[in-house]
Amino acid sequence: MALGKALSVGFLAERLSPRGAWQLSSLGFLLFCFGVASGIWLLSALALRRFSDSAMIQWALTASGKSSRKPWGLLFLAGFIFYEYRQAISFTFYADDYYILNMLSKGPLRALLPFRELYHYSPVAMLAVGIPRWIWAAGPSIYHFANISLHVVNSCLVYLLALRLSRSRLQAYGSAILFSFFFLNYDPVVWPLVGNNYLLSTLFVLLSFLSFLQRRPDTARQYQWGFAVFYILAIFTNEISLPLIGACLYYGLTQNGETRHLSSRPGWLDFLKPYAFPSAAVVILMLIKYFCTSQIVVSQNVLPLKFLQNFVSACCFLSPFNNMTLYWVFSRWGQNPTLSILISASACVLVFFLFLRAGPQERTMLVWSVLFTAPAILVAEPSPRYFYLPSIGWSIFWAGTLSAASSRIARLFLSGPSPVTDSGRRLGQLGAALIFVCMALQGQRHVASLIDVWRQGSAMIHGAVTSAAELISLHPEEQQILVVNQPAWLMGNDFYGAPLLTTSIAYPLAAISGLEGKNVESVTLDGGTAFLSFRAVTREELARVLEQADTLVIQYDRERQRMMPYLPPAE
Repeated sequence: MALGKALSVGFLAERLSPRGAWQLSSLGFLLFCFGVASGIWLLSALALRRFSDSAMIQWALTASGKSSRKPWGLLFLAGFIFYEYRQAISFTFYADDYYILNMLSKGPLRALLPFRELYHYSPVAMLAVGIPRWIWAAGPSIYHFANISLHVVNSCLVYLLALRLSRSRLQAYGSAILFSFFFLNYDPVVWPLVGNNYLLSTLFVLLSFLSFLQRRPDTARQYQWGFAVFYILAIFTNEISLPLIGACLYYGLTQNGETRHLSSRPGWLDFLKPYAFPSAAVVILMLIKYFCTSQIVVSQNVLPLKFLQNFVSACCFLSPFNNMTLYWVFSRWGQNPTLSILISASACVLVFFLFLRAGPQERTMLVWSVLFTAPAILVAEPSPRYFYLPSIGWSIFWAGTLSAASSRIARLFLSGPSPVTDSGRRLGQLGAALIFVCMALQGQRHVASLIDVWRQGSAMIHGAVTSAAELISLHPEEQQILVVNQPAWLMGNDFYGAPLLTTSIAYPLAAISGLEGKNVESVTLDGGTAFLSFRAVTREELARVLEQADTLVIQYDRERQRMMPYLPPAE
């Protein structure tokens, strides 16, 4: 911690944004955790090496070797996740949530049928968020609780998936811990409506892949239907689930190639049969998208450089000890084409090297991460929630890699080149467990910090909307209301701001205050706060509007965190 604070106020202070300075402090905390863990592991190794014959050491090894099948670890993990995110239950809706609320207010048919209002057709997601709204008029607390519950269930399924692939409970718990507190997974958990479809689609993806892994010649039909049904639900919840069929195909090909007896290998027709219904569902989804948007892949990226910049962002997002801040630190550097090409090429070489050195199960998870990262590179600007699915493969891959590396280091420390002993294996497991704990502490610290940021954003939204409603009620005779520069998170000089309300304030006025906002228009003044979807106006235009008696112009006051009547600047 001291190292991070020293760096953040030292020679790098002028070059980094406030987010970058916080990241250095966070890195110092992580190094401190690793230092303490290394000391514990070294003392354990010395004690094991010196007193390996003592009765106490032998009892400890025997006790550590007994693995309980009772899910105490998962229950503790679930309770800890609820404890960490408990404050989010009181937060309000954010940004695009209000656009979804506006869609839901038009009724089930308008929300579920494929109209041209959305780029992505996701009827299952709209149904999941619509039923509580249509029947019980659910508020944000219900959706926050549902998101936290979905994150807990997904963490337990990641444990089952890792256990199915590795046959090691330590690696399974490590994978669940890394996934639960992965630095970017806070985003869909605390975003009530927008994040729900990422959590729900991940649930269906995990159930589909687990069903696929359970396929056996004698029960193939049973699990074939489970794989197909959950996959169809996943892609009609969120299109980011589409690459699952590629991960299953890769796993099926590798398993088929490793079959020793040719007589036990399925024929190509039997091999491809499970993919028939999922492939048909993909074709139907693409046809719906084409008829609704006139294009299959909806992307605003037209330059190859933007794809490279998004690839660099994905590498930053998925780096083992990173959070979102690295993206902001390197955002300006990524504008350099040469640097983007160099980083992209280096990342590809690193992934290829890891693929060659990894075991068959870890390779599957590496392919999983690469395939699910591809859709995020196609969009205009990668967001943390796009990496919720890729983080599953990344967590399982790193859990297996760290466990294997810890075992090798323990073997060299205890017995040199000799075959690994039971004590060496236990020492390696201790090292891996300490690493998992360090990563969990770092993730917990990051979540706690970001919960504070989202609490501030929730207060800003509520204050802006309620104060706007008060001003509008005080001027009932005004027929037109212009709202200038809605509230935004400002991240420093390297970033204009993250808009808290990406939609017109008319939507949150209707959702929070019950006011009809047909005569309310949100505009941006001189394009200063990243509201690209709003009409840009100049101060001269606002001055002419103020002369009209039937128009009210209000502006967000950042210091007071409320809407105030717009006052032209003094000469």
